Formats: sequence, structure tokens, C-alpha cells
Amino acid sequence: MKFDDLKFEPHKIGSGQQAVVFFDNGYGASIVRFTISLGAGSCGSEHGLWELAVLVGDKNDWDLTYSTPITKDVLGFLSKKEVSATLQQIESLPKAGDGDMQAERDARQRTRQSAMATIREAP
Repeated sequence: MKFDDLKFEPHKIGSGQQAVVFFDNGYGASIVRFTISLGAGSCGSEHGLWELAVLVGDKNDWDLTYSTPITKDVLGFLSKKEVSATLQQIESLPKAGDGDMQAERDARQRTRQSAMATIREAP
């Protein structure tokens, strides 16, 4: 898949665009460019560049994943050419396991619980 194949819709937060795509291997991507008040927004939006998050799941049930060889976070400041190259990498990943999406959700829940415990312990 290439950048020009993406179908963008208005972004739900702020002013901008978002495309969400999924591949047969159980992974996908969210590609965004948006701004909210005071110039904040997606990484690179102020320069006309794009932010990409790797997804696990399908169009009916998906989540962000930070457990691929592609990235451990979102990728920001991407040109259209870099978005296309990253989409090809995502499409080439080995098939996602049945427990991958739940593992991502469990990891985020543990992180939230740890953060809340730290906040509660703060003087």
C-alpha cells in the first residue's frame, strides 16, 4: 500500500485528517495530521508532515501496538514517501498472534496501575 492509496477522513480531535488501514497479517496503521489549540497536535503537523501508529487487530476491534520491530512508539515527522515505506514494512510483518492485542492492553493497564501507585505514594 502507498500513501496515495489511503482514504483520509476528518480527524476526531482538532482539525486535520486520519486514515486507518489494516492488512491480512493482523496489523494496520493509523496515519494522522492534525492540530489542536495553541499549535499542539500530531508530531510534524506544523511542518505538513505525518504521524503513524502501528495497530494490531482489524477494523472492528483494534488497538495500538508498541511491540513490533518497526517502532516502540508512534512515528512522527514522516513524509508521504516515509509513510508508504512504513506501510510496506507493516504489511510484511509476520502474522499477529491471537493474544497480541490482549497483551498490548494488559501492558498498558499495568503501566497505568504503576503510574497511579506512584502518584498515590507521592508526598
